[in-house]
Amino acid sequence: MFTELLKQKTPVTDTLYLRFDINSFISAELAGINIFDINNIFAEPKKAVELLKIGLADCLDSLGISEPLLSEIAAELIALPNISDIIASAIAGALPEPIRGAAPSKSGKPADMRVLRSRYVDIMGRSDEEFLSSTLREVLDRWDKYAIFHGYKKAPQTFRQYDDD
Repeated sequence: MFTELLKQKTPVTDTLYLRFDINSFISAELAGINIFDINNIFAEPKKAVELLKIGLADCLDSLGISEPLLSEIAAELIALPNISDIIASAIAGALPEPIRGAAPSKSGKPADMRVLRSRYVDIMGRSDEEFLSSTLREVLDRWDKYAIFHGYKKAPQTFRQYDDD
């Protein structure tokens, strides 16, 4: 469907939005920010401003706003009363939904991004740029559709309930 062309954007104001893609997560990790621990991020204002700058980068690039102004905007937005909820929502929108009923990995290790990248680029024939600018949810949705179409994976069973009354 065409919905995969839409990018996950979380509005902050009328003109500003947050968007986290794989590049954003890499940038946050390199800055020492654990995106899964929002409460501790807001305990350190510098990290919170940096995470806002990372999430706003896509929006401000499209608006043509430069780096110094980006820092000012992020510093002003950090004062919003519900900014932690907005950031959490933007991060959740970029991550894939958990599989219901799935067992946790037996190794206890997180998924290796190199495996996902090789599936996406080498097997599906997509570009590195597309992989890095997509959210994890978009990447996994595209992989699932590709794997089902080519028979690598079974299609999920659907259940239809008919009302006989």
